[in-house]
Amino acid sequence: MRWLHLSDIHYNPGKDGRSSAQLREKLLLFLKNKKLEVDEIFITGDFRHAFFQKDENILEVAKDSVEYINEVAKAVGVSSKDNIHIVPGNHDLTRGSNDELDNIIKSYDHYKGDFGSEKLIKLLNRFDFFKLVCCELYEDNIFYDKLMKDIHTYKLVQNYVLLYMNTSLTCGRSDERGNLVVNNYHLYKTLEDIRKNYPDKKIIILAHHSTDCFSKKEREVVETLFNDYPVSYYLCGDSHEVWGKKINNTLELTTGCLVQEKGVENTFCICDTGIGIGKITFYNWNTKFSTWNEYQACNDYINNKVIECKKDFISGVPLVDDKVQEYNLPNLAGNYRIEESNLKEPFNILTQNNLLYISGISGIGKTSLSIKLSKMLKESKLLKSIFFINGAQITEAKNLNSVCIESGSKINLLAMIKEGNSLFIIDDLQMGIEGIMEEFWNEINSSNNKSTSYVIVNSQINSEFSKKLNIQHRQSFLTGTEQVSYILNWRLPKDKKCSIETVERIKKNTNGHPLLLNSLRALVLYDYSNWEDIVEEESNDFMYHEVDNDKFVSKILKRHKEVLERELYSIKWINEKNISESLLSKLITKEGIRKLVSRSFIQMNNDTVKVHDIIFRCIDNGDYNEQSIKKYDSDFYNRFYSFFKSQKSKKSGVYFKALHQHENKIFELAKRKNEPSVEWYFYLQSFPNDEMNVIDNFSFEDMDMNQLVKSKDSEYIIGTVFEIVEGESRKNKDSSEYISKIQERILFLKTILAKVNSKTNLYINIEHHLGKLYRNIGELDEAREYFESVLEKNSERYETKLQLIRIYKSKEMISKEDVLKEYTNLIDEYINGKDISMSVVLAAYMEIYSYDKAGTIKKKYFLEYFEHFFKAVTSVAVETFDLPYNTLALTMKYFTYEHPEKVILLMNSIPVPSVEMINKKNYFDIAQMYKEVGKAIMWSEKNFEKENVNNNFITAENFYNLIDLKNSYRCVQRVENLILLKKYEEAITVLMDNKFENDGFWNYRIGQAMAFSSGSKYDKEIVLKYLQKAIDLCKKENFLSSFYHTKANFLAEIKDLSSASTSYQTALNKCKSEKYIKQIKEDMEKYGLL
Repeated sequence: MRWLHLSDIHYNPGKDGRSSAQLREKLLLFLKNKKLEVDEIFITGDFRHAFFQKDENILEVAKDSVEYINEVAKAVGVSSKDNIHIVPGNHDLTRGSNDELDNIIKSYDHYKGDFGSEKLIKLLNRFDFFKLVCCELYEDNIFYDKLMKDIHTYKLVQNYVLLYMNTSLTCGRSDERGNLVVNNYHLYKTLEDIRKNYPDKKIIILAHHSTDCFSKKEREVVETLFNDYPVSYYLCGDSHEVWGKKINNTLELTTGCLVQEKGVENTFCICDTGIGIGKITFYNWNTKFSTWNEYQACNDYINNKVIECKKDFISGVPLVDDKVQEYNLPNLAGNYRIEESNLKEPFNILTQNNLLYISGISGIGKTSLSIKLSKMLKESKLLKSIFFINGAQITEAKNLNSVCIESGSKINLLAMIKEGNSLFIIDDLQMGIEGIMEEFWNEINSSNNKSTSYVIVNSQINSEFSKKLNIQHRQSFLTGTEQVSYILNWRLPKDKKCSIETVERIKKNTNGHPLLLNSLRALVLYDYSNWEDIVEEESNDFMYHEVDNDKFVSKILKRHKEVLERELYSIKWINEKNISESLLSKLITKEGIRKLVSRSFIQMNNDTVKVHDIIFRCIDNGDYNEQSIKKYDSDFYNRFYSFFKSQKSKKSGVYFKALHQHENKIFELAKRKNEPSVEWYFYLQSFPNDEMNVIDNFSFEDMDMNQLVKSKDSEYIIGTVFEIVEGESRKNKDSSEYISKIQERILFLKTILAKVNSKTNLYINIEHHLGKLYRNIGELDEAREYFESVLEKNSERYETKLQLIRIYKSKEMISKEDVLKEYTNLIDEYINGKDISMSVVLAAYMEIYSYDKAGTIKKKYFLEYFEHFFKAVTSVAVETFDLPYNTLALTMKYFTYEHPEKVILLMNSIPVPSVEMINKKNYFDIAQMYKEVGKAIMWSEKNFEKENVNNNFITAENFYNLIDLKNSYRCVQRVENLILLKKYEEAITVLMDNKFENDGFWNYRIGQAMAFSSGSKYDKEIVLKYLQKAIDLCKKENFLSSFYHTKANFLAEIKDLSSASTSYQTALNKCKSEKYIKQIKEDMEKYGLL
């Protein structure tokens, strides 16, 4: 079945305006032109805008809205009214007395779940507009009467049962969201009736409101009912935003609206559950180009992060399961076998304690057991991500704050455990075991509510701490003949099968060691050995000894070396257990990798090849032909750098990941050189902090410039010079000789420039770097000349454009409006598919955000084009933490209050950084970011884990504590965080220690902290003095509403209701946010002033 989901049409053509009319008309054309035909149409309420109901002809509005629905139906090929399905929204009823509604709702008992017939009649009689819509659409009242009678009714539609749920039953109050009830007894009866009549059918629910709009107790009842019945989808609208979440096994999808208003998302959704894999596709309205397009960022998030649609061939319905993000998790070997009884103990330890320590000798199967347990946990627990982490990098507990994952990015592992719903596998932990396990135990059990994250640690060493707490599992050898036989005979042809007698003998000789069994099988399968020869070898050579298992493996490798010498030596040459698959493929070809995999010497894991430690040791200690070694050394060296050169132009995740994985080899090869070279270039790419100190020790005077320019690697040699010059500039910025040093480097680059062909890219690169050096020493006219020269030769050199715009802005050579236009042009080029560095794109986003009077432009690029902003931020997370987090720290304030889900989506899409990965100068920005995330969770109407709010504020405070409050902005921003943590006295102390009495925000925060402080210890006149001074000093109109709101709340608390009422009205008059207006009115209602 293929359906179209619309919601919140709010059809009032006489008052909607141009933009709403245009998006609706173009929707019809888009559906027709794209041939988006469907079987069914679902519309989840709000056919009109109730704001206009006092002066409208509701019959005419009903007819108009139905006429538009019929046009939509025609556009998607739906000819029968039976294929159009609707439910009422909160705008489709007549609002009456709040007092009577309040009394009805107060009488509701969620355990009973029934208002009773008399009160239900009063609630249902209000749906007169919805009745008109039903009558116009279906030309009778049959559906309306049935819905009013049953409250929630149903109908069989193809392979589904469609349940029409009236969530607007108790709408009509200003605080209805978060307090709605749905008469859950009638919902239960409807679900029971469906089970009785259609026991094998899945259920789709149409409703207007998200379950987040229900009262807490009602939501718990409803979500439990969803878990008890086969509810696949819950489709809704109301919030005018797109969202998707899982409720147990139910997928809740919220679509946007079809009316253009401030801060909304105009969207629709098509879901296809036909033959094959189900797919959900959202489309959104682009206000700049006035076009409908696929909402790519949303679709990627919904289909890849929220759900995974799989085909259930029995029912013909896609099953909706969590899509767990996996980082570096290897696949299980095809012939992996373990008895179920051997899984029970470790799985129970893990699920009961959230922490498991697996010990055992090398090659015994600890990693495979961990992967198997992760798949079991994935099936039984709600996980959002699984991280597979190389434990060798962690040598002590303090390392847990900075752990490498993919591409060299580092995460704060302890912080991510605290976030919850993730599994971390620490593979091959070798040092600091007791302290590390104690740290994991304390972190998991530190909060009042036990962590929802899980940790598995593998090591060859026993842990006394783990043993004492009964969280250690000792991995044993394979003892079952059937298991050993399965491994030895896996994929062997019949004529090479191992007999039971031979299986028993090999099991005895190897002690059932899985890695050794696989290696022996490979000898028979690929190297023309036979079982008789293997078992008849000298018993001491093929007899496993736990204290000297390397001898056994070395003997096996020796048998393989004749056909695998090049492949085995490549591992010795690279000298890493974790190797980039792309790099290894360059060294030994894909066929060479296949040979190693088939013999169980390596294991594939995304773009990483993992060499088992026992294999690695034996390869490293093996004997190799000296002539072959010389040949291999030279060949591997050339292929190594050929790989990095080819990947450099792509700047892909593979490139950055390989730079990290092979930094030791890069370092080793660079040490052999004493001047700029290819080796130095990639060394500085891998080690930007210059651990070898080549920048300090390099002498420009010794360089042969003619040779430098003529070299076949001149691009990389001069590129190295650029890196050295820029590194030197960063290191010596505060030096008294800074300017003279830069001037020397400028002369050096000019000399090179004179020797280079002016039509080459190298010439352009040198000009660009000369421009940057002149900019660094403040000689902006000279810098401008070089940047303009670059753009004359290459108009699409966007990093140069960015530098030039900044100079124009600094010298006021063009107006602010033109500067803003230049930045938006950069982003437009990115949106239109131009190949622009993400550092340039994000810089343009930050520049746009910094303009106070660019509200329309901000809305366009941060809201309407949110998917492009999302892509820009998340795409660079694989390369670096600084750039995306600096961008978010600055820009996420735009989303925090009105669109908090976008903040949470962004944060969930990039890993938590370690402190080590963050430059000290960015501590303030990172503190700001964590504070905004906490506020987003606090202000979100979605069902996020609210207990995470304080964790974010606490993390923010940790960063604030590391910085100097050297200006008023930093001071008041930190104080805001303290107020959010309810540390009012500490906030006041910080403000009094850092006085900025002529700053409006300083006065506002001290007044706010005093107002919130318990016990009314501060004189009310002092509090009001600070709040009024804040108002008097405030120069930004958009902040005045919150200033007056805080003042009004304080006045109401001290019972000065008359003055409070005046301040509330002023706050309302100055407020432009509908959401904040609602918040102000809720406070007024609380004090009886509305």
